Amino acid sequence: MPMTPFEYLSVLVSIVLALGITHLLSGLSSILRSEGKVRLCPIQLSWSLLVLVLQLSVWWRYWDFRDQASWGLFQFMSLLVLPALSYLVARIIMPDVIRDNTYDMRAHFDQVHQEFFWVFFGAILFSILFRPLLFGHPLWAWENLPGAVIALLTPSGALVSDRRWHGALVFLIAAIWLGAGVFLWGDLMQSM
Repeated sequence: MPMTPFEYLSVLVSIVLALGITHLLSGLSSILRSEGKVRLCPIQLSWSLLVLVLQLSVWWRYWDFRDQASWGLFQFMSLLVLPALSYLVARIIMPDVIRDNTYDMRAHFDQVHQEFFWVFFGAILFSILFRPLLFGHPLWAWENLPGAVIALLTPSGALVSDRRWHGALVFLIAAIWLGAGVFLWGDLMQSM
């Protein structure tokens, strides 16, 4: 049986998402194997875990496109934007290699938080606009409300350097995403 266009295109999307997921898991593995030599930052770890969950969510939400019969090049290229931005967010939040015996995750987060939040904002904004622009879905739909709230909150992480705000922001965004998953999208309660 030949592959459907969606199956064919989803291979590359899955590879890009898998690269980001692999990077995050490799970083977490390095932290666990560091034998306490890495100075941990709960905020950076929380954001890393949220990015991991959001990448899995992107992969899951793309299942909605399985019935799309035809794909143009522009639609396909646009399909790759969100996984690519998710990959960049993962690369920014988690350092490449933790070799130093005294690697400071807090200093890393302080150094990259502006880039992280701006790329994260771009990913959220694109996720809101993707369906309306390319597939004609309504922009003003209830399922877009959580993304819009998250998009409004995210730039504050880049503009504010206060760690307490960054910590509150990660939990606020996680609560919005979880609430949307349960009440609006039904993804957490639904099986294929």
